[in-house]
Formats: sequence, structure tokens, C-alpha cells
Amino acid sequence: MIVYVTIQGNDEMRSGDAKLAFTYYRACTLKSAHEPVYWLNLAAACLKLNMLGLDAFIASALLTLNPNVI
Repeated sequence: MIVYVTIQGNDEMRSGDAKLAFTYYRACTLKSAHEPVYWLNLAAACLKLNMLGLDAFIASALLTLNPNVI
């Protein structure tokens, strides 16, 4: 299921619907918070939506959870 949701989010980002992609990626982080890729996808959607404060928070949280992600 999580793979399907990720693919849907990726498809929405490619089609330009970052708001819907944000929703899909948020669902992924709730289901598998330990996976850095979902947080990175969520941060990318935030950038597209110009949600710079939330983007910075997500990046900071990701680095706290997994400092080796970069």
C-alpha cells in the first residue's frame, strides 16, 4: 500500500499538483516515519507549495532522525 501511495504522490508532483502530492507524501510519513525518502518527498512538495517554514522544519527533523541521510 505504501508503495502505491508514494507512486501516486510522485505522479501528482510530475503533473504539477504539489498540493495533492503533499497529501500523499504526508500519509507516507505517518505510515513509515523511519524512511527518509518519504520526508524528502514531503519537503520537496513543501518547496513547490512555497511552504518554506514547514520545509525547513521537515529538513531539520529528518536530519535529527537520520543524520546520515545527506
